[in-house]
Amino acid sequence: MLRLRRADGKMRFVQAVASVELDANQSTKTVYGIFRDVTQSASEKAISKNRAQLVTSMIANSPSPIAILDRKLCYLQLSPAWLEYHGLKNPKSYIGKSHYAAIPEIPQKWREEHQRVLRGETIYRSQSIQKRETTLESGACMFP
Repeated sequence: MLRLRRADGKMRFVQAVASVELDANQSTKTVYGIFRDVTQSASEKAISKNRAQLVTSMIANSPSPIAILDRKLCYLQLSPAWLEYHGLKNPKSYIGKSHYAAIPEIPQKWREEHQRVLRGETIYRSQSIQKRETTLESGACMFP
């Protein structure tokens, strides 16, 4: 990708493809090529990258426990508060792994609700979710 400055001072991003025709002395005889203006798509990529950096920063600095998962319930991003809330360490060891592998003791009722939400349903709770308790002796975790 090349940056070009127009006569009016505006910057443009272009992709260039060229072929060179050489003469008998191996000197450039002719250059054939095209330029394609990709300014808008380059700008959109930059905006998308900045937006992703902003979201990552917001999650990393959030005082709230936040986990971003894909449609298979595998972690894409985790906030430090989420790890602390669940008593887990090292976020890199969870990225790409299943939520159910990280917290295998999730009740079946909640697993079914997760699937309903993934199908587009909104679920309202009249009570808040309680924090799980960890039994230190056995390492087992239980939900109240």
